[in-house]
Amino acid sequence: MNTGNQSLSVNTISLTGINATDFTASPAVSCQSPTVLLPNASCPVSLVFRPSATGLRQASLTVTDNAPGSPQSMSVSGTGVSATSAVTLLPGSVSFSTITQGTTGIPRSVSVTNSGTANLNIFSVTLGGANPNDFILANGCSGSIAINASCTLSVTFSPLGAGQRTASVTISDDAPNSPQTVDLSGIASLAFTIAAAAGSSLSATVTAGQTAQFNLQATPGTGFAGSVTFACAGAPTAAACTAPPSVQLAGGNSSNFSVMVTTTGTGAIIPISHPLRVPPSLAPLFIPFVVICLLLLFLRKTQIVGGFASPAIRFALSGALAMILLLETFWSAGCGGGGSSAASLVQPQPPRELLRLPAHSH
Repeated sequence: MNTGNQSLSVNTISLTGINATDFTASPAVSCQSPTVLLPNASCPVSLVFRPSATGLRQASLTVTDNAPGSPQSMSVSGTGVSATSAVTLLPGSVSFSTITQGTTGIPRSVSVTNSGTANLNIFSVTLGGANPNDFILANGCSGSIAINASCTLSVTFSPLGAGQRTASVTISDDAPNSPQTVDLSGIASLAFTIAAAAGSSLSATVTAGQTAQFNLQATPGTGFAGSVTFACAGAPTAAACTAPPSVQLAGGNSSNFSVMVTTTGTGAIIPISHPLRVPPSLAPLFIPFVVICLLLLFLRKTQIVGGFASPAIRFALSGALAMILLLETFWSAGCGGGGSSAASLVQPQPPRELLRLPAHSH
């Protein structure tokens, strides 16, 4: 500013000092030399600080002119700090409205802003958490993001399962607090429900050997359309279950179908008699026992003993043979080799069976 009463001729405007290169002086057109300022007139000079190192940085703005005391100068200073990137997420979490399982909701956007003092380098954006397959991620953030610049992520709720569903978006970058996460949540109602058709029941009592028929109805949830497939499980022992391969649901209309459970009748099982077995404790004596029996029978038949033995010896041999025959009879009876009683009929199943289907089988 010319504070005198004569015209001021400005010759040069420059920066000097130890850190002069860390500052930039940009005079306006009206201030560029050579210029003349009338009394009380002024012109602006813009100063920019771009430190090349951390810590205190100093310089001087110098003006040469035709005023007394030229050149005039003023001190400029600034402090340099390390450049760092930072991430601001808006919103920090996303909660979706309740929709039907198997349908797709409205996409929601997440803004990722570089709020630091250096470029932000994004390495990856991934979808994880408990139910990542129930959400769809469209990644619009990659590479380098300038200071104060933003990029956008798009997330959609498309649940495959029912109930509470959660996931998270993870952003990996070179910011000090990397990785950053955005929590996602939503509730999905059932794609369809199954109940007994009008006038029908989820349980039936039939005589063994008959077939139980369950008349059921499938009702789609809001906005659901598609094919529902079925498989049978948990039928009673020796029973067969038959369900339709699939049922089509569309337009909010219910579809009726039937499940058949075929039971089996009573059966007869004849026990198998056990063969003659030698007790383990007597097994070593079995062969000598048989040999003695055969020898005594041979001597008895050929009358060798009767012709040459004394009456006492004949009496002893006859007693031994009788004892052997008695032991053989007792042994056979104890081991099952004797007569067996008639086999009894076995009925493994009761004459009537109660069949019940779960309330939401599918």
